[in-house]
Amino acid sequence: MAINYVKVQGVGSVHQFPLETDDGPLRLSVLQSQYPTARGLIYTEADAKVVVPAQKEVIKPPRGGWGTRIYSALLPEVVPSPSKDDTRLDIQSQLVKLLSKPQTQLVMAPERKISPFDGKVGEVREFITNPSCIPALLHTK
Repeated sequence: MAINYVKVQGVGSVHQFPLETDDGPLRLSVLQSQYPTARGLIYTEADAKVVVPAQKEVIKPPRGGWGTRIYSALLPEVVPSPSKDDTRLDIQSQLVKLLSKPQTQLVMAPERKISPFDGKVGEVREFITNPSCIPALLHTK
């Protein structure tokens, strides 16, 4: 018995798509008239999904022919864009990581005092690296 169409399950109904010739290939453009993003067909056999991809704008029949099985359109997977909540959680997790790192602190030894800085903006480095100030500063992590 020659098959001259392929059955494809849609939402709530089955569509019949005509083949180029009896038991021949199905034009991808014919399938895409109903499913614009279709890349081929898929069916279930023995608890496994079998993909029948389009090749050069046609979908060739699977081994054993089209048969009377009902196919589904092979559509690209839709990857959901992150929602505002997902983005907020990602920012919060990054903030928690940043805040959980130990912070470097400058601690002045209680027995020493640093004289007030009376210089100009360009003299800050010289003031801090002055040997008389270095013993008064302790660097800790």
